[in-house]
Amino acid sequence: MSERPGVPRRAAAPRKRGGWFALPDRRWGLMKWALVVAMAVYALLVVRSHSARDVDFALLREKMAAAPGLEALHVLDANALQERLGTAPDGLEGFWMAGSDEIMNVSELLVAKGPQSALEALRDGAEGRLQRQKDVFASYGTDQMALLEGAALYLRGDYLFYGVGDSLRDWEDAFLSAIR
Repeated sequence: MSERPGVPRRAAAPRKRGGWFALPDRRWGLMKWALVVAMAVYALLVVRSHSARDVDFALLREKMAAAPGLEALHVLDANALQERLGTAPDGLEGFWMAGSDEIMNVSELLVAKGPQSALEALRDGAEGRLQRQKDVFASYGTDQMALLEGAALYLRGDYLFYGVGDSLRDWEDAFLSAIR
C-alpha cells in the first residue's frame, strides 16, 4: 500500500488476546500446574522409596531368618563378616548375615542397621566382595556369575541390604516388608 503524502498513518489496533481465560493461555496454565504437581508427587515418591521406618533390629533379624531359601546357608558371626567383607561391624546397632562355606556357592545375605558412616563402610566392603567374587568366577562359573550380576546392594534409611542368591527376591520382600 502506498502512503499518501500529508496524511498521517493510522496505528494498527492491538490484537485482542482474550485475557487470562483465553483458551490457549488457559491450556498452557493448566499444563504448567499439572507438571508442577507431577514433579512434586515424583519427588515425594523418590524420598519415600529411600526411607525406612525405625524397626527394632531383633524383629528384623527374626523376619530375615524366616525368609524362604535360607536352608543351605548358615548364620555368620562378626568374624566371618569381617573376613568376607574386609571390614568390622563396628558402630552398627545390629547385623545379620547368612552365607555358605562351599566354595562354589556364592549365596550370601546381609542386613545391617546403624549410622550412615558404618553402613557406607559395609557397603564398600560388600562392593569389594562382589568384585572379588566376579573376578574368581569370570572365566568358568557361569551360574555363579549370573547370581553375582543379579546381586542387590542398597541403603534404605538406617539399613543396608546385601544379597546374592537364587532366593534374592524373597529375601528383598522380607526385608522391605519389615522396614516399611
